[in-house]
Amino acid sequence: MVTSSLSLLKDIKFPTYKYKIINYIRKITNDENIIGLFYTLSDSLEYKDIIHIKNNLQSNILANNSPSKTKNPDELNVNPISREENLATDETNDSISNDSMREYMY
Repeated sequence: MVTSSLSLLKDIKFPTYKYKIINYIRKITNDENIIGLFYTLSDSLEYKDIIHIKNNLQSNILANNSPSKTKNPDELNVNPISREENLATDETNDSISNDSMREYMY
């Protein structure tokens, strides 16, 4: 997708900024995925050429999809009480209602 999106910039004048790139792309296409790709560019950089844009886009894509940003399935449902402690509490303390425990689980 990056390569095909960059081909749309073949006639843009360099150096250029993000807002000029987005305005230019909006005149060419209505595809929100392509337009969104260019929104990942830095606002403050002046882009010298298409290679500069390509490198920036690829680094943004890699940074957003890095393993450090990806959660393990076990981390998706975070509970401040571990499963073992929760089971022990349910077995030993019947005075706490299930409704009151739900407040702490969300």
